[in-house]
Amino acid sequence: MLSNNSLVDIVILTSGSSLTDMLNQQPCSTTDSNNSTVVKFIKATKSYCQQTQNSKSNCKDNRILPAKKNDNTMSEEKLSTLFKTTGRERNSTGPLKQWLYQNQDHPYPNENEREELIKKTNMSSSQITIWFTNARAKMRKENRLPVKINGKKQKKIEGDHDDDLHELKKILDLSFSSDDTTTESTIDSLLQFNEKRIVVAYSCLNIQQITNLRCFVVQHSNEISISDCIDDHTTHLIIGNEEKPLLCPLTMKLFQSIARHLYVISYEWINECSKQNHIVDEINYEIRGDIPFGEYHDGMRKSRLSKQMKLFENCKFFILCDDCQDNMTKNELASLIQLCHGSLLNTFPLTTDIDDSILTIVLCYELLPFDNLNQQELFILSRSNGVHFLHPEWILESIVQFSLQPFECYEEKF
Repeated sequence: MLSNNSLVDIVILTSGSSLTDMLNQQPCSTTDSNNSTVVKFIKATKSYCQQTQNSKSNCKDNRILPAKKNDNTMSEEKLSTLFKTTGRERNSTGPLKQWLYQNQDHPYPNENEREELIKKTNMSSSQITIWFTNARAKMRKENRLPVKINGKKQKKIEGDHDDDLHELKKILDLSFSSDDTTTESTIDSLLQFNEKRIVVAYSCLNIQQITNLRCFVVQHSNEISISDCIDDHTTHLIIGNEEKPLLCPLTMKLFQSIARHLYVISYEWINECSKQNHIVDEINYEIRGDIPFGEYHDGMRKSRLSKQMKLFENCKFFILCDDCQDNMTKNELASLIQLCHGSLLNTFPLTTDIDDSILTIVLCYELLPFDNLNQQELFILSRSNGVHFLHPEWILESIVQFSLQPFECYEEKF
């Protein structure tokens, strides 16, 4: 049944009951302020039932038959197991799924509920927040919210007779279940569906390739979407202009994708998907190297398979140069460092960190000749204290190969 704040209670019909019988039953709870609305709704409902009973149909009697399952409805056998938490989930996301299932009408835990979930899952408050944010976003996708009759927040019934009939039809179209497994499995299947959704960005594609990509996305919009930038939702980067098989040019989007541990895929993957008219396994089309730094180092795949690795976590950087290779601004270089969990220094470092495991690096081009003697002495003191002076290309090669490169080839001399 609906919650106490609902305008009218809904009773699940048994196979031998009619809708008229249900309407003749006394509602379990209404509020005085809503009495007039309830009366209008019941009158509209009775009118709708009378019209249904007087109309000709293929039914042999006037009973309301169970709604037919559509193609997206799973078998009851499968539904009964989908939402059960596994042993590993029981102390992780299992309590979160259970709470979400029980609070679908308002999936926003308060402070007390949040504290209880933190204790049950051993997750941090921020992890709980992120989980619920993602879950609600996935449930809202394409208006495919899970349906639960006794927890569904009904909109206020107002307006004319037609609006009441429309609301009734929506209710009658719902499939009822004697237990909660249908609703639970609906949530679970929605989460699984959206976890598999692909969001692609692209780089170095020509006009025809971009057109083909967009056409494929339109044809398979339930599985794949397209983005013009690399962000938190992007899962794949499609890249073209391969001079050699599975070797790509370096672009800002490529560095961002590697820093975010995304799939970096050849455009040939889209060609193959179009030929087979479905999404094929992308593993065989994963970019394995780059043209400038050379050959098949598999840095892209290494990044994708090492999502927990923070490349520059133990590095602090002072950016002395104004750009990198004339194609990347100082701000873009700084954003890449931060994407890889590096720290930025606001002042020129004269010494290194107290922690010997932290590298202190100044990114710069050729320093000679110095502007004055004081500047030279300052740089010499900094280097003697363990600060490294590296060409900014060290950042790029470390990201693209997803490993810190040796300093020798990038150390600036003075």
